Amino acid sequence: MLKVNNRKVIHTLSKRLLKENKSRNKVALLAIILTSFMLSALILFGMNAYRFNEVNWIQSAGTAADAYLTNPTELQLSTLDKSSSVERIGQITQVASSDMDDDRFELSYLSKEAFQMKQDALYPIKGEYPKKQNEIMLSVESVNHLTGSTPKKGLKIELPISDKHGNQVMQEFILTGWFTDPLASNNPLTSIGFVSKAYLESTNHTIENNGYADVQFKRGITAEDEIERLEQQIKTLDSQAFATYFNLSGSSDQMLMLVGIGVVILLIMFSGYLLIYNIFYLSISHDIRSYGLLKTIGTTAKQLQQIIRGQALSLSVIGIPIGSAIAIALAFGFALYGGLPNFFRYWQVQLVLIILSSFFAFMTVLISVWKPARKVGKISPVEATRYTDIKIQNKKTKLTTHGGKIGKMAWRNIFRHGKRTTVVFMSLFFGLTTFLSVFTVVESLDIENYVSRTMVSDIEMRNSYMIGDDGEFEPVYNLSSKLINEVKAVPGVTAVMPQYESKYKAEFSDEFSSYYNWAKDSISKADLAKRFEGEIISLESEDFERLFSIQTSEINSNIDLPKSNTVYLSQSLEGTYELPSHFDITHPISGKEYKVNFGGYLPISLRSSGINHWAPTLIVPEKFMNTFNGKVQPVIGSVYVSVEKGKDKEVHQQIQQISEKYGDFQIETKEALRDNLQLSKIAISLIGGGFSVLLALIGIVNFINIMFTGIINRKQELSVLESIGMTRKQVNKMVAIEGAYYAMISLGLVWTLGNGIAYGLFTLFNSVSKYAVYQFPVTPMVLVSLVVVIICVTVPLLTYKKMTKQSITERLQENMY
Repeated sequence: MLKVNNRKVIHTLSKRLLKENKSRNKVALLAIILTSFMLSALILFGMNAYRFNEVNWIQSAGTAADAYLTNPTELQLSTLDKSSSVERIGQITQVASSDMDDDRFELSYLSKEAFQMKQDALYPIKGEYPKKQNEIMLSVESVNHLTGSTPKKGLKIELPISDKHGNQVMQEFILTGWFTDPLASNNPLTSIGFVSKAYLESTNHTIENNGYADVQFKRGITAEDEIERLEQQIKTLDSQAFATYFNLSGSSDQMLMLVGIGVVILLIMFSGYLLIYNIFYLSISHDIRSYGLLKTIGTTAKQLQQIIRGQALSLSVIGIPIGSAIAIALAFGFALYGGLPNFFRYWQVQLVLIILSSFFAFMTVLISVWKPARKVGKISPVEATRYTDIKIQNKKTKLTTHGGKIGKMAWRNIFRHGKRTTVVFMSLFFGLTTFLSVFTVVESLDIENYVSRTMVSDIEMRNSYMIGDDGEFEPVYNLSSKLINEVKAVPGVTAVMPQYESKYKAEFSDEFSSYYNWAKDSISKADLAKRFEGEIISLESEDFERLFSIQTSEINSNIDLPKSNTVYLSQSLEGTYELPSHFDITHPISGKEYKVNFGGYLPISLRSSGINHWAPTLIVPEKFMNTFNGKVQPVIGSVYVSVEKGKDKEVHQQIQQISEKYGDFQIETKEALRDNLQLSKIAISLIGGGFSVLLALIGIVNFINIMFTGIINRKQELSVLESIGMTRKQVNKMVAIEGAYYAMISLGLVWTLGNGIAYGLFTLFNSVSKYAVYQFPVTPMVLVSLVVVIICVTVPLLTYKKMTKQSITERLQENMY
């Protein structure tokens, strides 16, 4: 047999059949656009959310490194560099400090690797790193503060630098670059700056005496375990710290996010598959006789499959780019909207993400048309001429002289197309259940519940921080009794509660295993044992009672505040870890040891000012605080201010004015937190709600297509019913009841089984958030149910009405041989 190259003929046939199926093409194109849009939007938002989450943690650590080693020796650095688990090492040497009034500048030299690891934390960086001795790189905030102007290359800046005798000497620097300091808003009094290697060489500072090394491990390596192994190799000293940063690089949380994105991608692909598959399946059922005729003149099964796939690919070439373009436009629309300004600060529309989403959309189309194309290839010409897509079932029928009941006829019509009915129910159920689940979770985000669990009072004042001589952040205790008395006198203030703090030490043992399991992602067990010290915090007795009286949750029955030797944890830590029933703590100054009992969890959110302590923060009664400290006066770490309703802004402004006389503080308000959460909830509602609405829309579009095509395919059948005496009114009633049955069954499944799935997802979400309150989204579901019912009833009626524009004779003669 001669091989004939008829590829061009197959392509021409595919184009002609594509042009003839205009109605099918519109629905198929819409389905492809929807699938492409949802996949592109999900991948763009998901991967950028992944990056945003990673950058947030990088900013909290100040670097992309996984760990740091203080005061490393040359031998230790060489050993680390040779380790197969280490990706790169950055060296940071603190070379100078500058004090101007209340402001402090810490100047350091960064090696190339260290600077690269800090770039995400200091994004965006403009200019270049200093090379000459008199060059400097500062934050935008520092430049504005020092010069009163915006940063520009070549700008001259003077700073008082301590010489080797401790005297302040003014030095002039030339600005070569600038960056955004993520910590500037939290600690405006302490700023960081970078100088050149030439400047470092002009001093007597070395990394061994005045610096530390940032260590980044290779992907897939657990930093904590690797640190324990490397500590033995490099032989760390007691004076050195080798510990992890609070970084998510390669952690289970990051992997969980990627798995979540992957699951949602599969769900969207499945939804798109249901719709696209059904469109082509119905189209082929309608055109099966045409394909049978092609087979009689020699067209092979493979060629018929190529014709079907060619039509799908032609629609994909149009639909996939449109869907991706809409997703990109929507992404930039959100960026301009500003609902999530920090998120879109690091937004990237990468070509690889668009290619990836287009690939998934393309694979969805190919998988969707595979089975319909295979079906066309298998069917014989004879089967094609008498194909009806209905399985005839032998059932006993009851004879009657009153005719068939329209309701029963409609019921039988639904279930005689087994596959078609299953696809409709699956598509509607899946889309509407997703819609219900998303809205259930979003509606459960109770802002007031979160605010009340997060903040003790309407306004909270905390001490600011500065970088100490060891490079660690330390609190600056500017809060005082004098300040508290002035705040109490502010009109609108109903209560002022100072929180007292004191440090303690404890000996780490296996009894703290549940606490170590919580902390092990950030510190090794050996390092935790070395640094096991923390803070105790307390309120005055009447302030404790005041807080307990306004808490809605029940106080643990074993809590008895008058017990002076009992310590507690915040209730937010319940379920995370617990402490031994008895253990010893030591005062760091007096050295006196106290035996304490663990009393449980208090339903209040108190936290200490200390950020460099690794033992848990203990809440203690006022009596114990006084006994523990003896003659040493505890510091005031926080001040909680309660305000009359509606006077939050006025009181906040006055407190800010008062605080200027006493130094800088961090001031947080419930109102600001509430507003930020409201913006986030709106953004989540728009994104999550938008996806769920689109998934629901896919199910509805699938139903519309099936009902429309089903009525058209039954044109002759309905015409025969009319010709033997069934009136148009009765046919209208029958097709309307069919649609109503579809709606009732689908919505019944959603309101029962779907609601159970939604509640299960809420329970899973609440186990993580612990502040959500279950709320069934009644209004959205009622509205969607009404839309589904209206569509299910009206689409068949409108389709039949359009069909009856032809006479019965014309309809009976159509498609007859």
